[in-house]
Amino acid sequence: MNNRKIRNYKIRDILKFAKNKMYIFGESHFVDEDVNRIREAIIKIHPDFILHELADDDRIFYETHIPSSNVISLESDDIIKYIENNNKELDLKDKFKIREGSMLNNIQSFYNKDGIICVVVGDTHLRTIKTKELGDISPIYKWAIKQNDVSIIRSEYPEIK
Repeated sequence: MNNRKIRNYKIRDILKFAKNKMYIFGESHFVDEDVNRIREAIIKIHPDFILHELADDDRIFYETHIPSSNVISLESDDIIKYIENNNKELDLKDKFKIREGSMLNNIQSFYNKDGIICVVVGDTHLRTIKTKELGDISPIYKWAIKQNDVSIIRSEYPEIK
């Protein structure tokens, strides 16, 4: 099975596939069951790096359970401050475009490092459709499906396709 084609498979199946370089998880941030299933999968994968959209919220958990993994914020403080400072001028589509572009740059820079990488983003950042409110298909999704050694694991509680 080509890992690029895996969509919405169950976490319990993750270790059946060949070891990948990167696993990108779409998380429904406020659904405990989803957060916990992703945490369990990441513990099983035991990555060298964890890039997390909400790194500050999960850092202690991962440092406790996988102390050898480096937990890194997926978004830079500069991008977050820029969006906060320009909140009135930017619509939701602009905010997503800026954030996802920054996230993708970080993902790509870690992809080029040695080691296994897990990425956790809000599942909407892996959308497969264009919408009026959010814009084009996710650039993270478009990049990931072109990589042979990257798996996309969507949330079981998606907000959007």
